[in-house]
Amino acid sequence: MEGIPATQWTQSDRFRWKVCDWAEEALTKLNPQIVTLFRKVVEEQDKDALFELSKGYRSEMIAALIGALDNQEEDWVFNAVWALRKLKAVDALPKLKRLARKAGLPLREYCQKVVAELEMFSRLPRAVSASDIDLAKLPAIPDANSVLIENLPRAAKPDEKEKPC
Repeated sequence: MEGIPATQWTQSDRFRWKVCDWAEEALTKLNPQIVTLFRKVVEEQDKDALFELSKGYRSEMIAALIGALDNQEEDWVFNAVWALRKLKAVDALPKLKRLARKAGLPLREYCQKVVAELEMFSRLPRAVSASDIDLAKLPAIPDANSVLIENLPRAAKPDEKEKPC
């Protein structure tokens, strides 16, 4: 923020960046590797860093990348869009659509491409998570002792095999 004329930034922008700086400082104290990996993603498009972070912090990573779309630096925004595309972050579609309407030409075209790809991905069927299944409605596991085996077919004995005609 230093060296930037005060008229360029509104008071809310200054406060938002101050909060971001505080959050970065706190996160750096807790786990500096997360901040380093995130910076690699938004500054260098580091695919390894992206997937390393998304292993344990996928939803938080997506939320942070969606927040990075508001950044003033176009390289960071472009790299955030790239990362959201790689993560197949369908949650980011509304924000990406707005960005595609207001961004400059190269970023707008890339956002439109990513939006089209994510919309196609969002239409694919998804696996149901185990928490969505109501276990009370599933049939009970049968008791092995309750099945009558007298009426089941039995294997033929070697001497009882049918003789060819």
